[in-house]
Amino acid sequence: MINNNRGSGDEESFALNPVLKWSAIGITVAATAFWLQKKCRSCSSKPCATNRDNNSELLSSCAIHKKLPRHLINQSVNNVPTPALLIDMDILEDNMTKMNDSMKPFASSQVKIRPHYKANKCPDLVKVQSRIHGSLMSGVCCQKLSEAESIFMGQQTGELGTRDILITNEVVEKMKLERIVNAAFSNSKLKISLVVDNESVVRQLAHICKEKTMQADGQVKISLIIEYNVGQNRCGVNSIEELVHLATVITKDDSCAPYLHFAGIQCYQGWNQHIRSFGDRKQAVEKVNNMASDAKNALQESGLVSSDFIVTGGGTGSYLFEAGSNVFTEVQPGSYVFMDADYNKNLMESDRTVEDEPDSTFRQSLFVLTTVMSKAASNERAVVDAGMKAVSLDSGVPLLNDREQRKLAEYRPGGDEHGIIVPTNETDKSAIATLSVGDKLRLIPGHCDPTVNMHDWFICVRGDRVVDVWPIEGRSCGL
Repeated sequence: MINNNRGSGDEESFALNPVLKWSAIGITVAATAFWLQKKCRSCSSKPCATNRDNNSELLSSCAIHKKLPRHLINQSVNNVPTPALLIDMDILEDNMTKMNDSMKPFASSQVKIRPHYKANKCPDLVKVQSRIHGSLMSGVCCQKLSEAESIFMGQQTGELGTRDILITNEVVEKMKLERIVNAAFSNSKLKISLVVDNESVVRQLAHICKEKTMQADGQVKISLIIEYNVGQNRCGVNSIEELVHLATVITKDDSCAPYLHFAGIQCYQGWNQHIRSFGDRKQAVEKVNNMASDAKNALQESGLVSSDFIVTGGGTGSYLFEAGSNVFTEVQPGSYVFMDADYNKNLMESDRTVEDEPDSTFRQSLFVLTTVMSKAASNERAVVDAGMKAVSLDSGVPLLNDREQRKLAEYRPGGDEHGIIVPTNETDKSAIATLSVGDKLRLIPGHCDPTVNMHDWFICVRGDRVVDVWPIEGRSCGL
């Protein structure tokens, strides 16, 4: 007989018996300790870097939660379960080579690239960037602390794709600031810089550094980059007066100067990245360049510019204009390795789209692989298994990779797990007629960054073969 009285019987005896109670707690603690010692299944040889507890200690349960499908290596792409995120490795590497070539005109001014990690969130990809970009690459930048940690946590310094990480977004919570300081003190060869725009945060960070210095053997200075609002009206100080004041606090205040280093300014205008017209985009960036120049000059006049001072910013859509400004010392393109449907609509100087100039511009290397799971007998639609959980819709719907197919058919959202392929012209259903249940299609995501954030791993391919599987260790909303 089932006892539905949840407040009686064994539960009551357990609550009243301290021996039973503390024995159970002891077992729970022991089990938890055993679980924490386990290696991350997804990261294989190292603890997962993306899960942490309130004491900033690594947890061994991987945020990816699943074992990497390495059994797919050497198999045909047709055997990859969908939806899946594919990287065409030949195109990826070619995009990096094109980046190197595009930066050659600025070699005399020694402008570097600092690829943005928010686009890929993958330590293995950073290693490829480091190999191909070489000395042109100053480091990487991350938008979240958890992204930065996914690069360096659980790995030996020699295994890192880079030792220079700039967090380009404001970090204000004490717990996170402590994690940054702890990381800097635990590895003297690792340089972590932080973007700031608030005096109270600067002073709190200096205090944390002071406390850590008193506890530890040695001292580390944290490099700070002040964000200057150049038109996006998001983060950043709004005036040169605020900029000079905050730089003065970092550099000359007795409570901050021993622990912090003012290393430069960030002048990033995200809206400029997708201005379609080449001329309009160039003109918009010139305003940014002028503001950055005025800001640097004001800092120089106040004696606040150090020998290692940087001016950083720009993105895939605008980096050439910042690089040629004689103001910026480094640029932050991220999407160039992958590209997406939105970036591919930008116009080049020839007034042709990026997609229409594949020989001279970055090409699409990132795809969402999807399978046709249903098809109407009337050829009015085909349904694929890539819905809103597999591809981001914030910058528009994904496009069919086959351009001839794209002229006759388009993707429409069908829900969390469904996408609907329909004719672009109701009178011509020929594209749908060629599809069969089980067919695999490649979709170009509208926005690569949030699409990557939806997936656990990249399936790396060359031609028709899977050559590797990379965990996306920096994914999540960020902790």
